[in-house]
Formats: sequence, structure tokens, C-alpha cells
Amino acid sequence: MVICAGGSGNPFCSTDLGSVIRALEFDCTLMIKCTNIDGVYDSDPCTNPDAVRYSHLTYHDAMSQGLKVMDMSAFGMAQENNLTCLVCQLTDLEKLLISTDCATIITN
Repeated sequence: MVICAGGSGNPFCSTDLGSVIRALEFDCTLMIKCTNIDGVYDSDPCTNPDAVRYSHLTYHDAMSQGLKVMDMSAFGMAQENNLTCLVCQLTDLEKLLISTDCATIITN
């Protein structure tokens, strides 16, 4: 397991893209993206109480629906390199050892 925190330090490079780049450099098969909500939703759950959380998405679906999980550069690079991304809440990391029910998995 490799844990990386922080940005890449490169201008015009989001932390999402930096994370994908580092995961690929370390030849990781899974990247965990921690956010302040428990996965990817069809709309903002902070403003829409009826927002629906996805348990699984493809990169294609996430990009075509314009879901704002990661920037398009990060999405594209992860998809192109077949990197699985798991999106969860930082406080749920321990729960992931038991189940991925508290997160969204994004794959090709």
C-alpha cells in the first residue's frame, strides 16, 4: 500500500491529476480518492436531499454525465490507463477494510 498526500507542485495540475499520475508511477491498480461525502452522486447531496449515490460507475458514464468528481484530465488519464478509483469519505477509510458499501467504485 502506498499513501500519497498533497499536490504535485506543478502549475495547472489539479490534485486529482497529480494523484492519478502518482498512482500510475507507482504501478497501483487502485486509487482511493477521499472527499467530504461518501461517494459519487447524480447531483450535489449537500443541496439536493434527493441525490442518489452510485455504488459503481464507469469513467465513460461519469464523464458523459458531467459528474464533478475529478477533473476531465484526471478522468481521462485514469480511464486510459485502466486505473480503478474508489471515492469515499475520509472518515470511512477504516470501513473500506470490510466493505465498499460506503464508497463509489469507478472503473472502465
